[in-house]
Amino acid sequence: MKKIIYIILSIIVVLGLGGWYLATEANAAGPGDLLYPVDTAVEAVERFLTFDDIALAEFEQEVLDERVEELEALVEEETIDEELVLGATEKVSEQRAKLQTHIEEGEATQEGSMEQVQNRYEVKAEEHIQVMEKVETKATGEDTQQKVQEAVKGYEESLKGSSGSSGNGNGK
Repeated sequence: MKKIIYIILSIIVVLGLGGWYLATEANAAGPGDLLYPVDTAVEAVERFLTFDDIALAEFEQEVLDERVEELEALVEEETIDEELVLGATEKVSEQRAKLQTHIEEGEATQEGSMEQVQNRYEVKAEEHIQVMEKVETKATGEDTQQKVQEAVKGYEESLKGSSGSSGNGNGK
């Protein structure tokens, strides 16, 4: 009986370590890599297991930062795969919208505790816009350039909306 328990525990440890290693390696994967779907699946699990509004918004910010880094890495390559860049740009826009939704919902329920997350978003958004403009200059596909312009516009609109809402909350 002890032998069976040791075997079961060994299998659990091996699978646990293997899963951890796979998740770690997948996190370094970018669009087009074999492990990229594992990366996004792990993020979905983390999202599902995060119950605090502020922690969830911070997580969404981290994912957005990662999506922008992935996009930037794609345009740093010698030959740019327009299809991957287009898909990555769409992922950035989707993630920005997710984050903005969490911030807005959190502001409604948390009464001001989301301000730090909002401030971080505003700082990062400026950096993200610079990356998007770099992508626009390097991408040659018309669809990609249009998607990048839409993404930049989405950032700019979210910044206009956030500066208005945070200004009103300060009593200034």
